[in-house]
Amino acid sequence: MVAMFPSLSCPVCSSVGSDVYVLLMGHFAFGHEIRLRTQARKVISQQATGTANFVAHFQGDGTYAGAVRHDLPFNPQQLGVFPNGDFLIAGAAPGRTSLAWPSLVPTDNSA
Repeated sequence: MVAMFPSLSCPVCSSVGSDVYVLLMGHFAFGHEIRLRTQARKVISQQATGTANFVAHFQGDGTYAGAVRHDLPFNPQQLGVFPNGDFLIAGAAPGRTSLAWPSLVPTDNSA
């Protein structure tokens, strides 16, 4: 089931036709392991990961259609999607809520 939100009530969601786009923060793997020492001084290995912002794309039937990772110098808060699939993302500078930053993000950044 897919929830459809009007743009005013869900600024991090947008729709084009019956497709839905959502701003998300998620984790991704770097492709290597790191070694950590626990409080008990035991050494363990785990996958190295990072955090990034994404725009997730879902088809009208709820099927996941992909995601675009974006590395922007601000905290994304609003999303618009153009008919060609490009995004207009706006947000605030870190630590400043009154300064809005817009950015056009092309869809060729597929993740």
